[in-house]
Amino acid sequence: MGKRKSIKAAVIGCGRIGAFTKRVPGEISPASEFPVNHCAAIRATPGVELTAVCDLNLELAKKAGKLHKVKNIYADFKKMIAEQSPDLITIATRTAGRPDIIIYAANHGIKGMHIEKPLAINLADAKKAVRALQKNRVAVSYGTTRRYSPVCRQAKQLIQSGRLGKLNKIILEFGKSFLMWTHPHSIDLINYFAGNSEVAYAQSSFKFDKKDVNNKKIDLDPVLDFGLVKFKNGVSGMITGRDGRNTGLICERGEVWIMSDGKSLQLKDNNGKIRNIKIKKGLSGTITAISELREFINNKKPTSITVKEILKEQQILMALGYSGIYNSRKTALQDIDDNFTITGRTGNLYA
Repeated sequence: MGKRKSIKAAVIGCGRIGAFTKRVPGEISPASEFPVNHCAAIRATPGVELTAVCDLNLELAKKAGKLHKVKNIYADFKKMIAEQSPDLITIATRTAGRPDIIIYAANHGIKGMHIEKPLAINLADAKKAVRALQKNRVAVSYGTTRRYSPVCRQAKQLIQSGRLGKLNKIILEFGKSFLMWTHPHSIDLINYFAGNSEVAYAQSSFKFDKKDVNNKKIDLDPVLDFGLVKFKNGVSGMITGRDGRNTGLICERGEVWIMSDGKSLQLKDNNGKIRNIKIKKGLSGTITAISELREFINNKKPTSITVKEILKEQQILMALGYSGIYNSRKTALQDIDDNFTITGRTGNLYA
C-alpha cells in the first residue's frame, strides 16, 4: 500500500488567531495552548499540509505566507477554493462574514472546517451555516479549543467516572470579559462538562449605554458581570467576574479544579483535603482539533463536536446577551428571535 497523501489545508483570515499569535514572555495563557494560531497548528499536525492562505488584506496574507512558508496567497477565498481544492479549511475572519464563507465552502467540496468562535452574530445566519454543513456532511471542529486540551479531557474523564458523585456546578473564573470575544470559551466548557444536556434557561448581567441597544440589536460586545446557564438536569454553569482563569467542577463528594496554568488539576474532597493530579502530556487544543478533521477525512472518524452542538452554544450566547438587556431575565433558548443581533463591537473593532 502506498503512502497516504497529505491532506491539503488552507487558512482564511490571516489576523492574530489565523497566523500570528505566539507565546511571548509574560503570556497569561498556558504553554499547553500553543501553537494556537491556525497556520502554525496546521504545520505542526502530521499528515496535513498548509497549501494556501487568504485574507481580504492581501499584504497581510503575503506576510502570513512568508512567515509560514506558503506560496499560494489570495485575497479572494472563492478563487482560492477553486484553484487549490483544499480538503479542509480553517476560518479565522471577523464573525459577521463567517457564515457566508462556511456556506460557500460547504457547497464547493470542502470536507472539513475548523471554525473560529462565535459562529455568527445572529441565529438566522448561524442556522443557514449549519444547514449547509449538515447537507454536505462537512466535519467541523471549533475555536473553543480548551475542550480539546489534555487537562480538560482528563477532568471530564474524572467526572464521568462517578468517583465524586453527581456534578452539580461548573464555575468559570475568567474575570469580567467580553461576551462575544471571550465567553464562547466559557459557554463551551460549561456545555462540555455538563454533557451537552438540555438547557432550561440562561441569565446574565452587564452594563450598557442605551444608545447601543434595542430589542433587535446589541451594537457592542458586552462585558459580563456574571452569567448563568441552568440545565434541566439540575447542573448550573456559572460565569463569574473573578479573575484567575480557573475552572471548578463541583460535585457531591468533592471538587475538581482546572488551574490557570493549563497543566494541573486539583482534587479537593469535602473535608478540604487537596491533592494534585498529574496531567498526561498531549497536543495543543488547536492541533488536536485539526487532527480530528484529518481523521474524519482519512477514516470517517466523527469529530468530538457536532454542528448541532455548536448551534446550541450560539443559542446560549445569544440568550445571555438577551437576558442582560432585560434586567437578567431568565431566557430560554427558544425565546430568542433569529434576527436578534450582537455585533461584537468594541470601539471600531469587531469580534
